[in-house]
Amino acid sequence: MKKLTMILSFVLLIALNFASCESNQSNESSSNQNTDNQTNQDTGLDDKENENTGDDMTEKTYPPCVNIDGKVYKDTGYIHGMIKCGTYDGEIDSTVKISELPKKHNQSNFGVGYGYQVWGDDMVLVHIKEENSRDMHFYIFYDINKKLDSIPDGVCNITALVKEVDEENAKIKVSEIEIPEEYGYFEFPNDDEKALIEMPTDNYFDEDMTDKTVDITKLKDKKIRVYFDGDHKDFQKGYLNTVYRIEIVEEAN
Repeated sequence: MKKLTMILSFVLLIALNFASCESNQSNESSSNQNTDNQTNQDTGLDDKENENTGDDMTEKTYPPCVNIDGKVYKDTGYIHGMIKCGTYDGEIDSTVKISELPKKHNQSNFGVGYGYQVWGDDMVLVHIKEENSRDMHFYIFYDINKKLDSIPDGVCNITALVKEVDEENAKIKVSEIEIPEEYGYFEFPNDDEKALIEMPTDNYFDEDMTDKTVDITKLKDKKIRVYFDGDHKDFQKGYLNTVYRIEIVEEAN
């Protein structure tokens, strides 16, 4: 009997120890799980915060603009070809960031020291030096609140007859060039009025004026009007680098 009692006591002791170990493991597992969940929640918050921070860092930018007498004008990208000298009406003397619009008179969002001339109610010509060049041009700035539906007055243009079409390189050569009187300072290559002038056709628009991807072979033997940047030095060398638009004027006779 005594021996049986000892055996039962030993079995009970083992059972109690086993239950205690299982409880500790369960508590430890629960504790670890809570820690992991808290870590994941913290990480999730950090990721979300970083994502929002990234969105907040995106700044809106504007085109180059100037404020003259309280009106804002934006750069059209066109160069005015009729001015080669003249007196400034004023000069840009303060600036703001490109992410802002200028709010003060004689202020820009791209720098200071630029002279300008006012042309009518909607246009200002700003004298800007070309990047990596000594050349300066009068860039056309237009009233930011008005839509510019056509190439503005003063942009250099010529009419000419298309003699050759290089479809592979998207270029044409023209002759029989007519230069408007206001651009009479242009000189033909070797003083030859029949000289060929080469130009790119990137900005040739088809008749519907909506598609740049057009068949330039249509230009062969057509009389065209070409709007360009007015670089008379390139013209004298027999080519145009910056062409704003090519339009068909009429069929050749």
